[in-house]
Amino acid sequence: MTMVRFDVGASADVLSPGENQQHLAAAFQEQERIKVAGILHKELPQIQGTATGGVLLIGQTQICGPRAGYLWSVQSLIVTGLTIGATPDVVNFYLDNPTGQLFWQLNGNSPGVTFGKLQRTIRGGSTLLLANAPGYTFAATGQITVSGEVLEVPAQMAGKLA
Repeated sequence: MTMVRFDVGASADVLSPGENQQHLAAAFQEQERIKVAGILHKELPQIQGTATGGVLLIGQTQICGPRAGYLWSVQSLIVTGLTIGATPDVVNFYLDNPTGQLFWQLNGNSPGVTFGKLQRTIRGGSTLLLANAPGYTFAATGQITVSGEVLEVPAQMAGKLA
């Protein structure tokens, strides 16, 4: 608490307790708005395709990645259309190159996964690809669909997701 001494004839404007409460609430709301400004929750663009001769590769002609200058924090990935059972179809997610570093792996018995903020990210200009996992038999012949959710943020604001 601040002590204020007034001389005779001096005046001052001070906030009433109610006005102070309103001022603090407005400041808190503005701080929260700034914290989430620029963060967009969105659906992952669906990519679809079918296997040919037991080989699956989808996403090369369909853009599934953030624009240049943005970053996606992947929140969930779901693959539908895979064969389930004792020997389920196994698929791998890659970024840009189906022979590059593995991004994630799912199978027909576990067709979905969720991630925490910034646990799996895709940088602007990269695209998500799905391919059958090498060394596994791929049996599905129908349409395979990838869906999910992402948080999109300008790349320089990635720290807002931490």
